[in-house]
Amino acid sequence: MKRIHFVHPPKSGGTSFGQVIVAAACELNAEHRDYLNCCVDPRDWCGDNCQPVPGCSAVFGCTLCHCHHVPRMENLDKAEFSVTIIRHPLTRVVSGFFYRAHSPNWDRFNVRNYFSKHPIHPFRFSFDEYLGMPEYQNILVKMFARNQFPYFNASLAQADVALASSRLVRFALVGINEAYDASVQLLLRILGVTLREDQIHLPP
Repeated sequence: MKRIHFVHPPKSGGTSFGQVIVAAACELNAEHRDYLNCCVDPRDWCGDNCQPVPGCSAVFGCTLCHCHHVPRMENLDKAEFSVTIIRHPLTRVVSGFFYRAHSPNWDRFNVRNYFSKHPIHPFRFSFDEYLGMPEYQNILVKMFARNQFPYFNASLAQADVALASSRLVRFALVGINEAYDASVQLLLRILGVTLREDQIHLPP
């Protein structure tokens, strides 16, 4: 079986991209389809066609919901293909601030024990305060160099940047959120598979 290692940076389009990766992996390993979780349509999650929790066994080393932002860089040497998707830092951090789970105003990752675990309005923390919180800074360097879930406080050095860069160049594909469709088509070209349009652009 050909293994695909996926690194999912938060708020970079990785959920949609991950669904395409699962569908592509199931096509790439069609002879093993019976042993893989190939459910990619969220409308089927928790329904008759999928497990109660959406798995991602079609992606190498992934155990929950498109890898849940855990890099698993050790799989870079074990998988035939490593892929990721990144986003412009400004739009990524704005999206993180306003989206559920990824900000101190709704923290589902237990970043700090006094952050709200449920949505609050008006926001307790401002955008400027959010930008100053080290847990939400330098996401890509922490993931690719430190090989950890990225929402933690870290003192980073130039060596971490160099290590992250050296690992990124080994990826078969680094997708770009702002060029999402082109990234998907390049992924399919690299893997040598074809997907239907409804497998690429899932209904909302």
